[in-house]
Amino acid sequence: MSPLISLMEDQCTSLRRLGEKNAFALNSFLSPREKAFVLDRLHDVRFLFISPEMLQKPAIINRLKKIHVSLFVVDEAHCISEWGHEFRPDYMRLAAIRKKLGSPPCLALTATADDLVRRDIIRYLDIPECYRLVQSVDRKNIALMVKKVGSNEEKIDVLTI
Repeated sequence: MSPLISLMEDQCTSLRRLGEKNAFALNSFLSPREKAFVLDRLHDVRFLFISPEMLQKPAIINRLKKIHVSLFVVDEAHCISEWGHEFRPDYMRLAAIRKKLGSPPCLALTATADDLVRRDIIRYLDIPECYRLVQSVDRKNIALMVKKVGSNEEKIDVLTI
């Protein structure tokens, strides 16, 4: 399973744990029957996690056009840039998809974009008048450290603290 699909599944699971029953993921790992289940319930869906690759399918777009998309969210938006660490060309087509869906407001999220990548995100999503919120990636609850150990047993002890 790709990191993006794993992330989508995790986000759906988290929303369901919080009581949101109308959160679904639509991706290539679903069977045709599972995809049809989600597509048949689009009018009830509150959160739909869908990969940019799936948004290239005309049948999917035609179904999405029939509902009101209130917010078009691009998570891992750094992937839109060839300078991002995981360049994916289908991200570059998202502005056209958004336009086909009636140009809903767009929220682009990333934790790993430098200024060049942020400019690419704005350009490729065609959101020149956007509000940008940029914060430091320095977080007090995240740390990186190196600790030397003498054996595999000691390594396991250190890792399982």
